[in-house]
Amino acid sequence: IEIVKQYKYLGVIIDNHLNFNKHALQTKQKIYSRLNIIKTISNVKVGINTKNLINLYKALIQSILLYAAPIYLLASKTAIKHIEIAQRTALKYVLGPPPPYCPLCPYQQISRHPPYCPSH
Repeated sequence: IEIVKQYKYLGVIIDNHLNFNKHALQTKQKIYSRLNIIKTISNVKVGINTKNLINLYKALIQSILLYAAPIYLLASKTAIKHIEIAQRTALKYVLGPPPPYCPLCPYQQISRHPPYCPSH
């Protein structure tokens, strides 16, 4: 049996430390490459609605994130951080940026709605 530092099996890169950093970096690269499609389509001039953008996100990005998802239970914090940043970036293009935070607004402590502060 040959000893290797990493091995790709069914699309999952397994390394000798079992921290899945290489797999997370590859997943991040896949997300960013597919994110260009969402960027182009979410352009204001094209005019696609949010529901269709969410469906596109599920097809292009979420499918990558959910494939072999149980390995992230064993993944290092660094690997998970790479994936979270890529996912947050994708969601910003789909849902738009989050509303500004107002520490005086009691509604924003419960949820992110409403996006305005009725208390001032």
